[in-house]
Amino acid sequence: MLARLVRRFSPATLIAYGGWALLALVLLGGTLISLHQSRNAQIKAVLARAGAGSAAIEQTMLRAFEALQTLQTLAQTRLQLVDTGNSDGIQAIDAQLKDTVLRHRFGIRDALIVRRGWPDWSSETGHLDHPLDPSVTNAPPEGADGMRLDSPTMSSPGGAGGAADAWLFKTTWPLRDQSGAPAGWLIVWIDPLAWSEMIRPLTSGPGAISMVQRRSDGAFLARTVNPRMAMREHPLTTDPAFARAVREGSGTMQDSSGGVDRLIGFRAPPNVPIVISQSFDTEMSLADFTRLRRIVLAVVGVLVIGALVGTRLILSNYLLRRRLGEQAMLDPLTGLFNRRFFTDIMSRRFQIARRSGLSAAVLLVDLDGFKQVNDTRGHPVGDALLRQVAERLSHCVGADDVALRLGGDEFAIVRLCHQQRRDATALARFIVSALSKIYEVDGYHLRISASVGVALYPAGGEQLNDLLRSADIALYFVKADGGDAYRIFDPAMEETVRTRRALEIDLREALVRNQLEVYFQPLVQLEPRRVCGFEALLRWHHPVLGMVMPGRFIPIAEETGLIASIGEWVLRQACREATNWPPNTRIAVNLSPVQFERSDIVDIVASILRETRLSPGRLELEITEGVVMRDIGDVLATMRRLQGLGVRLALDDFGTGYSSLSYLRSFPFDKVKIDASFLADLHGDGGTIIRAVLGLCGHLHLDTLVEGVETEEQLHWLRNEGCTEVQGHLFSPPRPAGGVNEIIANVAARIPGLPARTMVRS
Repeated sequence: MLARLVRRFSPATLIAYGGWALLALVLLGGTLISLHQSRNAQIKAVLARAGAGSAAIEQTMLRAFEALQTLQTLAQTRLQLVDTGNSDGIQAIDAQLKDTVLRHRFGIRDALIVRRGWPDWSSETGHLDHPLDPSVTNAPPEGADGMRLDSPTMSSPGGAGGAADAWLFKTTWPLRDQSGAPAGWLIVWIDPLAWSEMIRPLTSGPGAISMVQRRSDGAFLARTVNPRMAMREHPLTTDPAFARAVREGSGTMQDSSGGVDRLIGFRAPPNVPIVISQSFDTEMSLADFTRLRRIVLAVVGVLVIGALVGTRLILSNYLLRRRLGEQAMLDPLTGLFNRRFFTDIMSRRFQIARRSGLSAAVLLVDLDGFKQVNDTRGHPVGDALLRQVAERLSHCVGADDVALRLGGDEFAIVRLCHQQRRDATALARFIVSALSKIYEVDGYHLRISASVGVALYPAGGEQLNDLLRSADIALYFVKADGGDAYRIFDPAMEETVRTRRALEIDLREALVRNQLEVYFQPLVQLEPRRVCGFEALLRWHHPVLGMVMPGRFIPIAEETGLIASIGEWVLRQACREATNWPPNTRIAVNLSPVQFERSDIVDIVASILRETRLSPGRLELEITEGVVMRDIGDVLATMRRLQGLGVRLALDDFGTGYSSLSYLRSFPFDKVKIDASFLADLHGDGGTIIRAVLGLCGHLHLDTLVEGVETEEQLHWLRNEGCTEVQGHLFSPPRPAGGVNEIIANVAARIPGLPARTMVRS
């Protein structure tokens, strides 16, 4: 991701926006940290308030239980006075009991002393006139000590004098006689609504809730929110503060298990069977902080956006000035740097890199097949293709590399690196692969390839222009080998190129100086056995180098375009010579791909036939697989026009390239020439392939010719396999036109029964 950003944006843009991003990060980060700390401080303050509130409620509830303890002490004293019959003491105690209930109610609804199963004293006199309800006398079991706090019930104490619609809960203390034996109990009814009103003044704040719960099971005894509904027993799991208070005694916590996040303070007095808690709604408690946070973040956002706008304005101004300076350095079609940039800027960068200890590599990229696309599809398609090539190149190079378009379909890449050979080799391989994939341009699916020449410092030169020249030499060797590859410059290449260029200069003069000559090699038909024709083969009599074979100068002629004029000359000479041969003797002439691509090739052939007055049926044009692999529609149309002239067509050197048997069915060939390389393995795979091709051509009614026949064994094998024609040194090497009679005579001597009518006319 970072590498893609670096490639996409300029260093100035990255620095400007990087600085803005850093400023925004610092500002936002500092603000968020400060807000976080402020929020934590506010939460701590609310928790402290909840803890203080629960402590205040604890003090109130302890006073309530002190009043209950006072009642228990008075009830114990009264029981003992009743046992001793002290009437005066009983009256005094009754008054104190009454006074305690009245003055220190703390939610006391009623109090009852039960002695030996019967009511003995009550704060409500009606209880003494009625039998006790069994639920009222549900005292602790024999021997139980301490206060017992029962669950709330909807009932009146003793069934009289109470409000039947009020929630009450009962507390019970055992009473003992002077000997310590159980003698009764004190029963006190507490009004939970009164306790809720007692703790309400101590409960204030956002979303504040105070609760008093029974220690044994968590049932609510008082609550500031809907106290009547709170009197029902409550499961322990719904109140996390309860379990923690029972376990720890006191503290604070934050919890959201109930669906609402709350800040809780809790207390669990050690000698009282209750748990106290006070809590605040977190969201409501932090409402002011939340509003402040929105304001602060809005201000920070405005500052960040303002900084971004300012950065963009400054950057735009800077980039505009720089763009005006760089526009002259860019190629308008592809957006890559141009040759001027290479000359003016890269030379200086190269010198700086050298002083910094960096090595350099120059990669020269040339597109294989681009000219054909430009010629057949038009320049708009060619321009669009070049733009796609430039885009792929841009994705191939690194952030420190420079990609340029030098002109036409030629590109260059300059890489400054440490591991120059390894890096440059990997880059060249990557470019060849990336540029050789199919392109989609204006609805066309186009396939081209790339040739890459690589020059490394200092073997390829010590100046940037020298490296470019060396890369061009390496590129030449790639193109000479068929392209779609890369090569690294070696100093030995330079001498080879120098020799080749000298040969190119001499070749341009060869036609004018009559140094070219057409040789002929016989084509021998096997059934019936006879010389059926000759193949025209070009030779160059160089004044210094002597006889130069076609394999050495034909590639130069094709590359320089000389092949068009040379090929036309060969065709004319061959047809002129063939007019001296018997009428049934054909002349086979090879057409190079460059010739075949010419739009006027059919007209040229027709013109030569008219000029030499050679019968079209005697001319056999040999076309290599490289031709039929090109644009099928155009090739097929040209072949049909040639056949329309009456000319025969032969597929030459079948098996040496990307051979496909589909050629034999798709194109209108009359003959297939099988390459001589298969004869070397006649009793192996080579023989199997020849046999298969001969069989297929027989079914398709195509003549077949096997090149390179040199032995009688090969000839006999081919005749038995049904081969139509053969060619090779067994009969004759290529000879000048004046040696045709000798060729026919020698062949006739090797083939019994050769008809005399094949002799050349005098």
